[in-house]
Amino acid sequence: MELILLKGKIDTDALAVSLAGVTTKWRILAGRLQSIQDENDVTQWRIKIPLGEIPDNYETFALTISTGDHPLSHYVTLPMPLVSKSLPHALFLNPSTPRQYTLWESESHPLTCWHVTHLPADPLNGGKEYTCIGFARSHGIFDGVGAATIMRALVSEMRGEKWAVPPLPKSGFNENPLQGALDARIENHESQSSAKPKDYYGFVNLGVAGAVKQVAWHMREQWWKGADRRALIIPKDVLLFLTNTVRSEISRCSDGGSSSQVTTGDILVAWVLKTIYSQGTSPKSVVQCSNLASFRDLLAEDDSSILHYIHNAFVPLPYPSMTVVQLKNYP
Repeated sequence: MELILLKGKIDTDALAVSLAGVTTKWRILAGRLQSIQDENDVTQWRIKIPLGEIPDNYETFALTISTGDHPLSHYVTLPMPLVSKSLPHALFLNPSTPRQYTLWESESHPLTCWHVTHLPADPLNGGKEYTCIGFARSHGIFDGVGAATIMRALVSEMRGEKWAVPPLPKSGFNENPLQGALDARIENHESQSSAKPKDYYGFVNLGVAGAVKQVAWHMREQWWKGADRRALIIPKDVLLFLTNTVRSEISRCSDGGSSSQVTTGDILVAWVLKTIYSQGTSPKSVVQCSNLASFRDLLAEDDSSILHYIHNAFVPLPYPSMTVVQLKNYP
């Protein structure tokens, strides 16, 4: 779920018009989740996309609007510090948002869910109003890259700018282009080499004992040690300083080579990890960071449309576990 906090009171009528524009032009966003049973009686999920004229009573998106009971200062101190408690999810997520595939299908619920909460004027902050906006969707349909693509299309629509509208799919069953590209790569590999690729395991089966241990650890961290969600604000000039410094150092160490493969996200993750564990933690504690990587670029040369693929196209990265002392000594 994407969370946005804005100063002022957003025009929800204008937001609704822009959402209607995006979901009407980009028809897959106006679809509905639908299940079918294959020949082995296994449930497979599809998206049923309306291609013709959309009826007036057909919702292409879900937009819910509410007014909060408290101003922003009820949740965080103002002006907001660089690190503060996260705002409650209830401000960004409507209770009607489905949590399971079966509910998305049985309720014929739109694929994208937008929730707006207007926070009342704040007497402790000069009478300013704030707006919380949440964008929720099924993680089985859209991954983070897909959600970001939808957000960029919405911003362009609200600004009255042109954006690349994907073509309408053909009538009938459409093959998954990502799966087609993967199958072609596998077939090509098998035809040129007898060596079978090694199996890739992005996750580990903990078993019952491991799962119980994991739950117990999280309960200890939350209820005994007081772990909680936090919001981190990074000023733009600080962000630019961090990224420019790292990229300049990489370029210098590689004799002027390109540092474009190091993303802003890579730099922020490294900085956050090294900052969090710089003090207050035993040097022997083991730290593990999970991350995900999109592989759209790797298959785009087979089919350029994959660059605009908004469904799940990522793999978990096998980050190594490190002790705190190793993390501190790492460049």
